[in-house]
Amino acid sequence: MTIILTAFFSYVSSSDNTIDEVSFDTGGKIFELNKKIGENFQSPYHFTSVILESKSDDIFTPDAFSEILNNQNKLIDLDNNFYLSKTAGINEDNYLFNLTDFETGRESTGVTSIVDITDEFIKTQMNIPDGVNGVNEKQLKFALDKILTSKEGKGLLETIPRDDAYTKTKNVSNELGEYDEWSSKSLLVNVILDNAKLGGGTFNVGLGGDQATLNKEYLGREIVRVLAGNENNYKLWPIAVDVNLYSQEQGETSGVYLTLTVIVAILIAGLSLRSYYTVSIIGFGISAVILWLKGISSILGIKGGLIVDFIVPIAMVSLGVDFAIHAIRRYQESKISHPNNMNKALSFGLAAVSGALILAVLSDSLAFLSNAVTGIEALMHFGFSAAIATFSSFFLLGVIAPVIYMQTDKWLIQYKQNLRYINPFLRIFAGGMAAGMAGTSVILTVAVNPGYGGLVLAIYILVFMILPILYIKIFGPVGKRVNKKINSSSRKRILPFNFDVVKLFTNLTNYRYLVILITIVITVYSGFYALKLKPTFDVKDFFDP
Repeated sequence: MTIILTAFFSYVSSSDNTIDEVSFDTGGKIFELNKKIGENFQSPYHFTSVILESKSDDIFTPDAFSEILNNQNKLIDLDNNFYLSKTAGINEDNYLFNLTDFETGRESTGVTSIVDITDEFIKTQMNIPDGVNGVNEKQLKFALDKILTSKEGKGLLETIPRDDAYTKTKNVSNELGEYDEWSSKSLLVNVILDNAKLGGGTFNVGLGGDQATLNKEYLGREIVRVLAGNENNYKLWPIAVDVNLYSQEQGETSGVYLTLTVIVAILIAGLSLRSYYTVSIIGFGISAVILWLKGISSILGIKGGLIVDFIVPIAMVSLGVDFAIHAIRRYQESKISHPNNMNKALSFGLAAVSGALILAVLSDSLAFLSNAVTGIEALMHFGFSAAIATFSSFFLLGVIAPVIYMQTDKWLIQYKQNLRYINPFLRIFAGGMAAGMAGTSVILTVAVNPGYGGLVLAIYILVFMILPILYIKIFGPVGKRVNKKINSSSRKRILPFNFDVVKLFTNLTNYRYLVILITIVITVYSGFYALKLKPTFDVKDFFDP
């Protein structure tokens, strides 16, 4: 029944193709009003903004302006031919918005900056046909002064730094006349897109965007790539262009660590319980927990996102392994008192530990569900999914895992197989392979598709749980049987040293006053520096160098 339910949840979650991520808005009247404004008064524009930082001290140079203008024109050409949207992977269309300046009557397509305005001024007012591509530095500075000091130039001043350390003027006089020579370290360029064609909605920088938001970010990335060009004279810095896409990519890169976490946790559990089958059973349980979480969340309509898809599985790995170790260890201890009755040993073992495990499940679930009253959608759905995963972990690893282990013991006794007769290196190798495949199933479920994760888990069950028992049943016990009793002192150790963690921590109780003193000193030291922490945010942290 457990396997059938796991397969069902795998199918349900893999069939759900909707992309619906949680919102991090806190809710309330302000956000509700903002939502209504966005629904009823959608802006016709969507902006993609970038900062162009000069590699020298001045971006107002002919070389820099020529490079910027060429990249702007390239962007317009790509959009006219639908190549911009095609390379971005969205619906093929032209998305640059056609603008008309009602004060000057000047028309532009999507991207406009001080660069193309200067180019037009040079062509029309200075009679230089090649524009910025055919002027020297003096001519460019002269044109810039005429533009920036004009009535129409007030808006352009907002696209350059206001700090005197980055934007400077110097009065000069030459063959062109007397004028102010402008220099600036950087320049702001805005690309204006057709918001309606991109799916509408309001401009909002934050996690939890829908498909329309993701499409805007895909297109924004392509715009950044085109405007950057070769970056010979400047460095391009995008401003919050792809927050959700970047967040997703960061979550996917953490998939490697999630896989390693699963593998290490399973191996530590196997080392603690000293059995290959505990490794294979716990590996099955963890993989099944993630599939149950995905399936139940899909059925209940719980939204996904970075927290739900990655943080919850990581938390459940540690919690599930903890359930399994406690339940299986107590069953192993009960076998000493009931060596000939595995069912009785399991009953006594689970009865002894079930109270503590149930209390842990209830307290953890209530702690997670307390997020449901925050009003923040991301925390609410995190609380629901974590509670689901907690109950699933308890059922699969705290109840089903020891039951499977007990049944495996009965089969091993029936087929006269003693695991100590099997080469220990073979057991370690098989356990490592099982842990690795369980980690693969988890990462496929979380980052790719639960259907693939379920398929890998089915292969896992066949290879690491069913086939070993079938092999023993068909071909008999594995390994050389040892008739004489082997004392623990005469056993050949795999490791050249004996490290007893339990004994180590037990001995620490003999030095309780010293332990308390060290704990107080560390706590006071940490608290002193914790009080010095300040909630600051440097704008430089917003950019990734």
